[in-house]
Amino acid sequence: MNFKGQVKKRDYDKPEEERTEYRIGVLVPAQFFLDAFARFRKMPETRELLALVKTETEKETSPENINKLVEGRRGNLLRKIIERDFGAYLPTRINEENLVNKTLRAVYVRLITERDCPKFINGSLWASRAVGHFIDQKKPDDSQLKNLTTTLGYSDYYCDTTVPFVEAPTKSERERVIAMKIYAADYEHIKQLQDKWDLISHAEAVRYLLSKISQVESLERQLIEKDAEIQSLKEELALMEAQELKELEKLEEPEVEPVPEVKKPQEQDLKAMIQRLLADELNKVLPKVEPKSEPAPKPEIEPEPVKSTAFKPIVTKPERQEKDWTLATAEELKASKAKGAVDEKLFRAFQAVADYNSNVATSNNERWFIGNVTLRDLTGCNGLVVKDWMERHQISIDDHNQKYGLGQYHNKRHKNTNVSEVISWQ
Repeated sequence: MNFKGQVKKRDYDKPEEERTEYRIGVLVPAQFFLDAFARFRKMPETRELLALVKTETEKETSPENINKLVEGRRGNLLRKIIERDFGAYLPTRINEENLVNKTLRAVYVRLITERDCPKFINGSLWASRAVGHFIDQKKPDDSQLKNLTTTLGYSDYYCDTTVPFVEAPTKSERERVIAMKIYAADYEHIKQLQDKWDLISHAEAVRYLLSKISQVESLERQLIEKDAEIQSLKEELALMEAQELKELEKLEEPEVEPVPEVKKPQEQDLKAMIQRLLADELNKVLPKVEPKSEPAPKPEIEPEPVKSTAFKPIVTKPERQEKDWTLATAEELKASKAKGAVDEKLFRAFQAVADYNSNVATSNNERWFIGNVTLRDLTGCNGLVVKDWMERHQISIDDHNQKYGLGQYHNKRHKNTNVSEVISWQ
């Protein structure tokens, strides 16, 4: 492969189109390397570096200083990755305690020379060409030949076996790409979605669409289940209201006093009646005899009417209607601990962080990972309450974090800054 554009010290003062083109060998199939390189350029961290280089170039910053800025941004992280991924089996170079970036360069020099150098060419010369220290010219001078000593500084390793040509790993059925016919208008739409979602290929755009369809279907199923639950609750509520209405009607019915039964006159009663009638007739015929005055009988005291003890109907209070917290102000939400108020303030806090990440922040160094700590810091809500809310909105939260490649340790780069010092919600 031919490589051009690398900023080496000998090319600092040359414009990009005049810089030397280097011939390099790769240890894996070329297409596999190019695909990986394309994915690398799409990473958010790489985009930040490319934007930095472009900005500094427009400012006419020297290439040497630009290299120092890139080293300051990525050098420490790359060294940690090398130590993590190669430290278990790769020995360190002479007089070095840890694995560093140059360690891999030394390993590459040995592997590419052992594999590709013909027997009739000096190995050191081949290695120097492979890493760009020596450039073939018709008449190289002594100053150029001195560059061969730089290559010798990478001669720490040796190979005790033949270095093979490595094949690209076999892709699984899920990763295998096949041809598919689609309409031209749909193809243009897929390309637009690929640019919008910042994906590396059309296949990734289609996969992302399929994942969204799966999420939509899951939400539709949940919606159908919730609708069925709501309908069942409505029927139970209607049945309870009907039963309560019947009980109220029974309580409001007036009590009716029972009608006394009319007893048939008995024989003794008939005799007594005849005697009273005869006495009345005799009194009419015989002279009246004044009876002695007797004290008038005391009038009978009528009993006080007994107050009715009929059960008064119970008047039920109307149910309190839940307040629509979506219309509440931020001050009302912050002052309330009602469940609806808590849900609304957490939603507003989530929306505020998402808007900041999408519309205000210019890079991932300024963006915030949306997690329990972030929402708790913005709202002051209890961690368990935040956890419950996040579980109910997990799809939206994961979708936003994955869109910008934000992981759970991302916010450590903000150091001692709290999210509430940068973002607020209304």
